[in-house]
Amino acid sequence: MSEIDLKKRLLDHTWQRPSIRWVKQLRQPAKETPVWPKLTSDGGVICPAAVVMMDVLGMKALLRSHTLEAIHTRVMKPLLDSDDRANSSVDENNTDEAVEAFLALGYEPMLGAVSAAISDTVLIAVPIDWYEMDDSRAGYEAVVEAGRAFARAIEFSGAGGIWFRGAIAFGECLFSTRGSLIMLGDPVREAFDWEKGQDWIGGMLAPSAAAALGDPGSAPWFVEYEVPLKPNAIRPQDRTIAIDWTYGRTAEREIPIPRPPSSANADVRRKFSNTLEFVQAMEKRWRGAG
Repeated sequence: MSEIDLKKRLLDHTWQRPSIRWVKQLRQPAKETPVWPKLTSDGGVICPAAVVMMDVLGMKALLRSHTLEAIHTRVMKPLLDSDDRANSSVDENNTDEAVEAFLALGYEPMLGAVSAAISDTVLIAVPIDWYEMDDSRAGYEAVVEAGRAFARAIEFSGAGGIWFRGAIAFGECLFSTRGSLIMLGDPVREAFDWEKGQDWIGGMLAPSAAAALGDPGSAPWFVEYEVPLKPNAIRPQDRTIAIDWTYGRTAEREIPIPRPPSSANADVRRKFSNTLEFVQAMEKRWRGAG
């Protein structure tokens, strides 16, 4: 296997929920010891992460019209697979050969994206690169990665007529690496609060993620936009940054357009109306860019 082929294999290699033994064995003592991760005595990893909280809209209707297997295949699995680093099997991928290849090329381990789904709620966490010495750069990259995963997921699900709302927050989290999946930390709560407060189909950055990102113009799937919020929602102190899930549109690639069901009540129709305004605004944005 050539070095180019080996590097490609390593770049395509995904890691999720590594054990503490792996973290200790693979760390390079010759390199400056990173601040993260902090390891707990019971098999946990603590490090900053971008947390994506997504709520599948219309789950009651889906449960009435689809089998559980169909919902898992068409809705949950694509959402959980929307981040390239998520949902790989440690037992299948973490072979001695893979470890030797990583070490030979100077690669370091890192915690891959962690994801979970309960009913209509999907949670994806993208930890920072532990070996990025610049904390601000590491936070920025995690938020960019999380935003890309969100944009891809909503476009994919929307093509099947299934829509959701979400928010991304950033900060220190604890992840379990043994047994049951656990995610704890302020970003989980913050992402939940901002997800619930939106009055449309789409997503936004919570204040912590917006601060970690900095310039929204640095990635095409972020845009400054007045995100529609419910009357009783938390009010932002500064600008709001939306996730532009339409950014992939081209002349040959149309994006899905949300349409309200004929039986929709006034609240649901307002959400769809707010979303359509956003889609039209983004169409002008990209037409101008072209």
